[in-house]
Amino acid sequence: MAKKQTLKRNYTFSDAKLCAVARQVANMVEGDLAKFAAYGVQDTDVENLRQQEDDFINSPADNEGMGRVVIATENKDALAEKVRMGIRTVRTIAGNKWGQKDARYRSYAFDGMSGLPDEKLHRLGKRVIKLATQQLPDLTSEGLTAAFLTNLQNLNNDFDNAIDLQTEAIIERDILTQQRIEDGNSLFKEMMSLCKIGQDIFASTNFAKFKAFTIYHKSKGKPGRKKKEKVPTPPSA
Repeated sequence: MAKKQTLKRNYTFSDAKLCAVARQVANMVEGDLAKFAAYGVQDTDVENLRQQEDDFINSPADNEGMGRVVIATENKDALAEKVRMGIRTVRTIAGNKWGQKDARYRSYAFDGMSGLPDEKLHRLGKRVIKLATQQLPDLTSEGLTAAFLTNLQNLNNDFDNAIDLQTEAIIERDILTQQRIEDGNSLFKEMMSLCKIGQDIFASTNFAKFKAFTIYHKSKGKPGRKKKEKVPTPPSA
């Protein structure tokens, strides 16, 4: 399966600056709308740029999605530790009953529990609960109870759900991030289109306005090197 290409921003300044510049461009175009009309620009185009900027600035920022990921991860990790604690209790009880070399103890496969990834820890929890339930008559003398195993079962189920919720939060964050990049690139494209028209209009008549429509944007050159695009020198009148 081909790897999905990750979108990248077409601008190198911050989202906040993009919004500020877009508002400024909208105001400048509106002030000279009669001149822009010759290029097919209408007041609806100005309003469209403003609406795009407003929608973009109000869209969920990456730190919001990241916050949900952090909360989901913390909840999942807390439940994982509770599951480990429950498994350790069963491990101690089984070890006291049979010893660590006994086949009944080794059938639990406790080894390496602390380093297991989430999915394998969940599966270990299921196996431990199943075996301990089957061996409960033998382990009751060591303090194991059905209530304890029921609680461990509930914790393991909650842990499984928390794994899914963390995955969903990560996917949701990725989707929101990609959508924000798309929206930012769309706003940037619309803004730059109007800026190019503005440069063409004022190149020979008003250098101040020509320069105002020239957006300083770091161009992408060799890795590790970025430079600002130079402001073109307008032709002589």
